[in-house]
Amino acid sequence: MRLHVPSHHRRYMTETMIKSPAQHPAAPASRWRALRASHLWSSAAFVLGMALAAKLVGALKEVLVAERFGAGALVDQFVFVCTLAAWPAALGTSVLTAAMVPLLARPGVLPHVLGLRVLRPMLAALIGIAVIVAALFSWLLPLWSPMGDAAPPVFALSLVLALVLGVCASWFGALLQATGRQIGVLLEALPAISMIGLLSLVSGASDWMLPAGAAAGALLHALVLQRLWTHVRATTPRHEPALDALVHPLAARRSLQRQWWRQLRRGVGLATLAYAVMSITPAVELALAGRLGEGSTSSLGYAMRVAALASGLVAVAVNRVALLHFCQAGHAPGGWMRPMIGFGLASGLLSIAIGVFAPELVGTLFERGAFDAAASSRVADLTRWQIASLMPYVVSMVLCAALVARGRLRALLEASVLCALVRIGVATFGSHEHDTSLALLLVAAAPLCGYAAMCLWLAWRLVHDDRRPAAAAPHGREAFDVVAAATRPAPLGS
Repeated sequence: MRLHVPSHHRRYMTETMIKSPAQHPAAPASRWRALRASHLWSSAAFVLGMALAAKLVGALKEVLVAERFGAGALVDQFVFVCTLAAWPAALGTSVLTAAMVPLLARPGVLPHVLGLRVLRPMLAALIGIAVIVAALFSWLLPLWSPMGDAAPPVFALSLVLALVLGVCASWFGALLQATGRQIGVLLEALPAISMIGLLSLVSGASDWMLPAGAAAGALLHALVLQRLWTHVRATTPRHEPALDALVHPLAARRSLQRQWWRQLRRGVGLATLAYAVMSITPAVELALAGRLGEGSTSSLGYAMRVAALASGLVAVAVNRVALLHFCQAGHAPGGWMRPMIGFGLASGLLSIAIGVFAPELVGTLFERGAFDAAASSRVADLTRWQIASLMPYVVSMVLCAALVARGRLRALLEASVLCALVRIGVATFGSHEHDTSLALLLVAAAPLCGYAAMCLWLAWRLVHDDRRPAAAAPHGREAFDVVAAATRPAPLGS
């Protein structure tokens, strides 16, 4: 059914800023401020460069910490606390990106959501959950930590602050990503920069320096992202007369708020289950590799770390750019094929290059001291199988972004469960092989099989979704679909 738009409202929308992306006048492109759907490939390279710069700063921080504090119990405690605090923030980033970006990045929706005033209650609820989790972690810290009861109390305080502020940073980062601001990738280096600054200004190796640096870095990261979001929110129109006139007969404000909360709860729940299933699978593979004798788990772990160096950087670029591209470009049937082929070919060439130079790469990273040439050759063989999964992994991420942009989060959960089952099945089959070398290679090849199955399932879901009628939208999105459609002006005189 075509939504009736009065002529004076239609003329207002045509002459003002409530237009579709294609009807906006050409503006100077600035990837530091916003991403446009037409900049898919160059923006992916730009985000990849920023992610690489952030990783290099983090590596420099690790070098300085190792040089100042060595490898003692204090560093063990610091690494444990940082890992414990980073896990909720990383999970929150993934879940909020999957749940919020598809809603906020759609043309015409962000001003209306700001008018509904639902973002601040969501942030308050998120902070409350983070405080509860942080308090639980700090209470259990003496039972888990390497130093036990001998750990300085400042580590517990640092854990609480870093966890809560990290979750807040993930919230503001997701909001900035929904508006096309990709600078958040580079700002992930702020915690490392804070630690580098503290180590440069203060001499010695006091117990308080590492936890204080971690807390200060988390605070700086959250504050900078919050200031950027405040600037973006101030420049976004809150109320548009034409938009208010179109939304008012559709539903009352409270009805739209209920639809927003229902859609967000559904998205957060499904995304949390999907990412929890995917995050626990590598631990199961390492446990199965432990059956194959001494050194099997460590060899596979080293290979996973080498593969993660490449897949982590590529994942940041592809996930951020592809999701925003599909949210802005619409849901044209078959529109996901070109990005899938392009990113798949690029990641395939990268995996071939890494596989060819795997012995040199592993030798440069690990071959020193007790890590001899035989262990280096073994890890290089496992790295080739691990990095072979890069191409189906990237393709599956593109397909996931296309489905998430359409609100099909249940398909993401189904694909995650399928991938986990295939990976665990292949790893279990490999762990029962009598030849230890062949068995370990089969366990290392489990991600390749899992992501390949995930790609086939997601592609089938997208093809099936393209053939569905346009009116068959997921439950809970109807109001926001009409709001987005209402902000696209019809031709005058129609």
